[in-house]
Amino acid sequence: MCSSDLLPSRPPSLKDGEPNTISTLLKKSAMAFPDNPCMGTRDIESCQVDGKKQFWTKGPLKWQTYSQVFKSVEDVAKGLLAIDVLKEARDQNKCVAAILADTSADWHVSAQACFRCDFPVTTVYTTLVHGAMLHGLTQTEAAVLFIDWGQYHILEDNVLSKCPDLKAVILIGRCFVPLSSQA
Repeated sequence: MCSSDLLPSRPPSLKDGEPNTISTLLKKSAMAFPDNPCMGTRDIESCQVDGKKQFWTKGPLKWQTYSQVFKSVEDVAKGLLAIDVLKEARDQNKCVAAILADTSADWHVSAQACFRCDFPVTTVYTTLVHGAMLHGLTQTEAAVLFIDWGQYHILEDNVLSKCPDLKAVILIGRCFVPLSSQA
């Protein structure tokens, strides 16, 4: 017997007939545990640069509850569907969302919002060279891109302008703005 045969085919918290999706599970969690801590973040208080390396001093954890995270996800999802060209692409099953960002709370909310809208998600790693980023975005025919604000100006001409299917670019990553920086 394969070990995967021991796993349930669907989470036990889902009732028969409920969609077996990440989006459904987040919504159920927010309803079941609205005031419980869900996502913790830490502000970057300072950033020290040494060559290509960055050293961050981070502040204390700040928690968002399940209901706060779910509201953020819902707000982003509604914003995505308010962009007519994305809604039309989704209705034609042609709306792939790409996330080109360092892992963060904003990354997670972006992904969850895409799941909520039934957009397939592809990740493009920030450590890739520009040609590989371009390949990832063009091969997946990404229609919308969530990108760290600090990457946009670097990639605008060399990558983003060469993506024919890209209809919307959404900047994320406020948490990566240090309160102070030293070079």
